Amino acid sequence: MTETEQLLAAMWQRILDVDEVDSESNFFEYGGNSMDAFRIANMIKETFDVYVPMKSIMTLSTLGSLASAIDAERAAANHPAPDGTVVTEW
Repeated sequence: MTETEQLLAAMWQRILDVDEVDSESNFFEYGGNSMDAFRIANMIKETFDVYVPMKSIMTLSTLGSLASAIDAERAAANHPAPDGTVVTEW
C-alpha cells in the first residue's frame, strides 16, 4: 500500500473498528455510514491538509480510490492554476 493508503487505512480501522483493510476495501461494506464519513473527512483535512467533500467519500468508497483522489489533490495544491490561484477544492 502507498503511504496515503496506509494513513487512510489507520483512519478507517479506528473509525470503523476493524482490524484490517486493504486497497480494495469498501468503506460502506465495512459498516461505514454518513457520520463516519464526516469523521473521516475531518481526519483527512487534519492529516493531509486537503478538503475532501462528503460526496467524494460516498462515491470513492474504496480505500485505494479515495487515496488516489487525496494524492491528486495534494499534487494539484502545489501547482498554481492557470489563472494564478492555487487549487484547494475538488
